[in-house]
Parts: sequence; C-alpha cells; structure tokens
Amino acid sequence: MNNDEFQISPDEVTSELTSAKERFLRGIQPYVRNGGISNLADLHEVQQHASKYFNTAVKLVQKVDLCKLDDNKTFAISLAGDCRAVLETYLEYYDMMVANIKHLKIDPDNIVLYSKDGLSNIQRIIKKYSSKDIYTAIIAEFESRKLPIDGFTIGTPMNWKLIVTAIIGFLSFCIFLSITLLMPDLNEFQKKMISSLYFMSAAVGISPFIANNIKVNGKMVFRGSEFKVSAIGGLATLIVSFIIQVI
Repeated sequence: MNNDEFQISPDEVTSELTSAKERFLRGIQPYVRNGGISNLADLHEVQQHASKYFNTAVKLVQKVDLCKLDDNKTFAISLAGDCRAVLETYLEYYDMMVANIKHLKIDPDNIVLYSKDGLSNIQRIIKKYSSKDIYTAIIAEFESRKLPIDGFTIGTPMNWKLIVTAIIGFLSFCIFLSITLLMPDLNEFQKKMISSLYFMSAAVGISPFIANNIKVNGKMVFRGSEFKVSAIGGLATLIVSFIIQVI
C-alpha cells in the first residue's frame, strides 16, 4: 500500500499542522507579549485561535482511513508523532487558559476549554502507534488535569484481514492434523505432505499476530556458492515453519 491510497500524505499532514500551529501562535502573540490576557474578551479571542488549530488537526485525522494505517507503518508512525505534538500543544494551551481564568477570577463556566470527544481520534492514533512509555505519560498528563481520555481507552477497529487469515490458518491446521491422526495407514510420502501442510497452516494462523516480530537471517551454501537469507514478517514465519519440519 502506498500513500496515494490515502486522501492525504504524511508530508501534507505535517505541513498543514505546522502552518496551523504557526497561525495559532501568531494569533495569540499580542496577548502573550503585551502583558498577557486582561479580560474575558481576550480569553475568548485566544480560544478562537486555538479552536482553529485544533479543529484543523481533527479534520486532517478524519481524512485518514485509520483501518489502512496498519498496512503503512511509516505513515502511522509519522501521524502518531504529529498527533503527539498536537496534544502537547493542547496541554500547554489548557494550562495557560486555566492560569488566566484563575488570575482574572473569571467563572470557569463562562468559557469551555474542551469537549468530551473532540480529540479522541488523535488520542487513539497515539495509543495504537506509539510506545507505551509515550502514551502512558500523555494519559497521565490528561488525567492529572481531569481532561477526557476516551480516545486512549476505546477499542480500535477490528482488522478483519488479520482475523480471517488467522481463522483460515487455524481451521486448515485442525483439518490436516486430524487427517494425520485419523488415517494411520498413510505412506511416508503422504505423511510428509500432510505434516508440511499442517505446519504451514499453523504458520499462517499465527503469523498475523507475531509476524512483524519475527526476523530470519542466515546463510546457505549451494554448489560452492554462498547465499545470504534475510526475511521478516510472514515470509520469515514460513521459513521458520520449514526449518521446524526439517528438524
């Protein structure tokens, strides 16, 4: 799968988010530079600039088919990094607004700083495509401020391609294993064929879940020539299956 299958490319996401953030910072600069925010009208003005930035981020994420990100890890990792930057900016913005509301003694009910699910898709992407130490730290930051974390907790869409592959592999494994056990009069060639088939079926069944963590590197010699073998993912799983059969 390539980036053309998405409505927007990783570079476009990064570029648009960078531009939106620059506009946001330029918009609030007069308030930050000239002694800070002095009244409720200033708060609302800053909020409008912030809303434009965060709404841009949400709309960009909506252009991405989240189910297809599993097939494009480069895009997924890039998008997760961009989403992380958005949430970090949001936390800084939130802290600034809370501090000014408190300083100006404004009723917090007069200004809305967040919506329950406004950033949920962004949170989902970070949870799924970032390492645990990264997303747990961000979750802790949101929880400490009593901000919504729905996107970090709701389930991700099921990847039916992986599920169907696993089911086919498991059923095939059971069928070929049953043939081996229930038909003891098989000759050696038939036993070898059936054994190979159920080993391969087992590999197909488990590969969707562990394939990306399997790497095979080795060397082989054929007629005096040395060949290097390197594989990852599903192909590596099948190679491991073949080695087990030979052993």
